[in-house]
Amino acid sequence: MRTKVFILGACLVFAVSVAVSSAANAAKDKVFPTKIENLNPPLPATIVGWGAFDTHTAEDQEPAGIWFHNGLYDGYMELASSRRSAPDVDWLDSEHFNHKARTAGKGSIVLPDKESDRVLSKFDRPIFHAALFRMYTAFDRGGREVAPKSAAEAQVSYDCWIEATEYDREEEAKACRSAFEAALARVEQVADYKLTEAPFVPSGVPQMAAMAPQPEGYLVYFEWDSTNMTPAGQAALQEAIRSAQNMAETRIALVGHADTSGQKAYNQTLSEKRALVVIQGMTSAGISRARISWDAFGQTRLLVPTADGVREQGNRVVEVDLM
Repeated sequence: MRTKVFILGACLVFAVSVAVSSAANAAKDKVFPTKIENLNPPLPATIVGWGAFDTHTAEDQEPAGIWFHNGLYDGYMELASSRRSAPDVDWLDSEHFNHKARTAGKGSIVLPDKESDRVLSKFDRPIFHAALFRMYTAFDRGGREVAPKSAAEAQVSYDCWIEATEYDREEEAKACRSAFEAALARVEQVADYKLTEAPFVPSGVPQMAAMAPQPEGYLVYFEWDSTNMTPAGQAALQEAIRSAQNMAETRIALVGHADTSGQKAYNQTLSEKRALVVIQGMTSAGISRARISWDAFGQTRLLVPTADGVREQGNRVVEVDLM
């Protein structure tokens, strides 16, 4: 047994040294391989069999984020699975997307890949730069809140598109780009309208199916050190109220938060007051108080992880979930 362990350890040490040497040579030549088969010399296949890559641990996770985060979790899970089960196995990107799924499932921020994260041609770089700017613009207009499922689909499809483009999988890149364009168009059309207007009905979707009420989640943002909602927060609350009125049988769960720029006890009280402001807004609109449950966590459950003392808009929020 000791002999086997020694031989196994020696093989691991050798494999790691080979990989490090290969990475160093790649860095010298400014080539950054991101797939197993691009390493020269290649990493021994047995290392993969021993579980050197974390490609599927997100499968055992129970997602606990808002609707947008849960949509990212599902999408990145599918990407991770497809990369490790494809004939041309891509262990590194499978691990990459698995990590994104795990992060999203915890309710933490997951950013899409930038063009600088991938090895792209001079022609492709500006295309992805423009696509990323367009997506962030839609998200900044409230796209994550008013169309969380489509927003998540847009981000995952964008990552699928840029990864497929890096490895010249033209058909897959084309399909992922089409999915990105369609999902982002849905987000943009909703986010460009006032949230109190009639709901957007996507083209090609039967009207009865589109009008069927679906559970949703919203983020109501607040000003710093205040119980005053931001304009985006006011719009999100109005949209949540309208959805709650259209779905009379649903229950409403609120969770108040605060950022870390203040004393912990003060922030706990502030998050409670913010939740109560949202409750008041909903009951004033005719929603029964009996339908609403609430909690508040101050700075102890940050939606956007930060250090202590950081003013972060993404944490000055009340989550509204219609269940």
